[in-house]
Amino acid sequence: MVYPNFSINNLRYCPSHNLSKNREGPVFSQVNSVEAFVEAIGSDRTIELAPGSFTLSDLDPTWQTTHAHFESVFDGHELIIADVENLTIIGADNTLSRLLTQPRYADVLKFINCRNVKLQNLELAHTKDAGFCRGSVLSFLSCEGVAIEACVLVGSGTHGIEASGLANLNCQASVIKECTYGILCLERAEAIRFEDCQFYENMGFSLIDLANCDQVSFANCLIYDNVTVEQVSDDYVFNVWQSQGIEVTDCTLHDNRVTYLAPAETAIALNNIALEGNSFAPNFLYPTDQTRQSSPLCPI
Repeated sequence: MVYPNFSINNLRYCPSHNLSKNREGPVFSQVNSVEAFVEAIGSDRTIELAPGSFTLSDLDPTWQTTHAHFESVFDGHELIIADVENLTIIGADNTLSRLLTQPRYADVLKFINCRNVKLQNLELAHTKDAGFCRGSVLSFLSCEGVAIEACVLVGSGTHGIEASGLANLNCQASVIKECTYGILCLERAEAIRFEDCQFYENMGFSLIDLANCDQVSFANCLIYDNVTVEQVSDDYVFNVWQSQGIEVTDCTLHDNRVTYLAPAETAIALNNIALEGNSFAPNFLYPTDQTRQSSPLCPI
């Protein structure tokens, strides 16, 4: 088993917001304030965050730029990043720069109609107690080409990642933990891959919800110490609905308190997985009555 490595080598920081552009490269920004971070958001650029925490909800919600603005949610406002291409956000070497929001019902970062977005070496989280119904850590609506590398997604987000209409996501060496509705909720997503990731100490009705998805894979991942709501008879580790090409390879699932692995043996392809100490027995992975399953709802 390969465990996540959160180091990024040879990053440099300056004490102020600095923008530069190579003749043949994108705009490069070094930022050390939340104002500078939001101001730097745009297409064809790399944003490098200094070490420390950036609390997005500290900004006046009327703050907006061409590609970033705030929208109202139940207990505050959330940041929307829209219509960008080729945006990279990188955190501090070894320490993980933190992007935070205070409202429990806000997504920490929400991307709409974006292409080629990369998040690297970041911790993303809410600062208050658990919320319910909505407010994920990362949200993607109608996006394509997303890379997440060496990041930690922390609840109380409802899910670590919620997405609708997402194509080509590659998540590597990252963690999703302490979420309140599950690990992932993906609908109408295709070409999705999680590799060398860890998912632990999450709770929910099911853990990984996949609705109308195509080609979703988990490779060399650890899924452990998660729990679903008691007395829900159709809760699963993988709640797969009208999807195809779902593969789980070289993964370990241990000490999860979940009723079933999946709604049916045909829902997922298992390749060299280890099951240890879960509440479902190795010979009782799927329900005998498969009529109770309902379509997952991702509150994007």
